[in-house]
Amino acid sequence: MPYSAGGSLDATTRVVAEAVAKRLGRPLQVRNVPGASGLIGAREVASAAADGCTILSGTVNTMVLIPLLDPHARFAPSDFVPVAKIGSTALVLLAGPQVGALRLADLHRDETLLGRTLAVGHPGNDTLQAFAIDSMEQALGMRFIHVPYSGSAPLIGDLIGGRLDLAVVATPVARQLLKLHRVRQVVELDTVAGVAAESWNGWFVPAHTTDAELAPLRRALVAALGDKTVVAQLRSAGVEPTAPALAASVLTREIAADTTRYSHSLASRVDQEEAPAAPTKRAHRP
Repeated sequence: MPYSAGGSLDATTRVVAEAVAKRLGRPLQVRNVPGASGLIGAREVASAAADGCTILSGTVNTMVLIPLLDPHARFAPSDFVPVAKIGSTALVLLAGPQVGALRLADLHRDETLLGRTLAVGHPGNDTLQAFAIDSMEQALGMRFIHVPYSGSAPLIGDLIGGRLDLAVVATPVARQLLKLHRVRQVVELDTVAGVAAESWNGWFVPAHTTDAELAPLRRALVAALGDKTVVAQLRSAGVEPTAPALAASVLTREIAADTTRYSHSLASRVDQEEAPAAPTKRAHRP
C-alpha cells in the first residue's frame, strides 16, 4: 500500500484484501509504505521477488503519472503484471467555509475572493489531482495557486480551517468531509468537459510472476469483486467496483490509454509554462 494508513485507498484496499484472503485460505497483510505520491511503495514492489507474495495496490498516479513525470522513478508499467482492476472513483472540487461560490463557473465572479488568486490544495504535484487543476485552469481561463500536501490530513485541516480556498480530492475523502458540514462540494470534475477527473485502483505483482502464482490470486480477487458485501462496501466509500468479467483484462488497456492521454497533457503543461503569459503559481509545503 503506497500511501499512509487511514486514507480512503487504504480503507478500500483492506476491505478487498480481507475478502481475497478468505478465498485464498491464507492471510494478506496490508503494509503501508508511503512517500513521494506513491513512488516509494511502487518502487519496492517493482524490485520484489516475483513469487506472488508482494502485491501493489496501484493507481493511475503510481502506474502512469510517476513514470511520466519523474525521470528518477526507476520503474515503469512494464515492471508489473496487472492482477485485476478493483474500481474507479471521481475527483471532487471542494470549497472551504470562506468561499461563497458553489458553481464552478461562478468561482471567478465570487465577490469574497476578488483581488486575489485562489489557493487549491492537492496531494502532490505528480498526482491526478494536480493534473485536474491544470485542466480546470484551461476550462475556466483562470489561474490557481497550487498547494501540494504530503497527505490528506493536513490538506483537510487547512481546508476546514479556512487557510485553503479549494481542494481536489477523491470521492471517498469528499464524502467524509461533507458529513462535517464545514466544506461544500462545488462539482464532481468528471462532469466538466476536458478535465481529467477519474482515478482507478488495481492490484499488481512484479513482472515475471509465473502464471502458477498469479492465477490463484487473480481468481480470488475477481471473485471478491463479485461479492455483494464487498461491492456494497466499495460503493458506500465512493468507489464504483469493476465488473468481475472485465476486471482481469481492462487494466493493460487503461494504462496504455492513460499514458497517451497524460503524455499529451504534460506536453501542453510544458508549452504553457514556456509561453510568455504568467505561469501557474505553485506553493510549496513540506
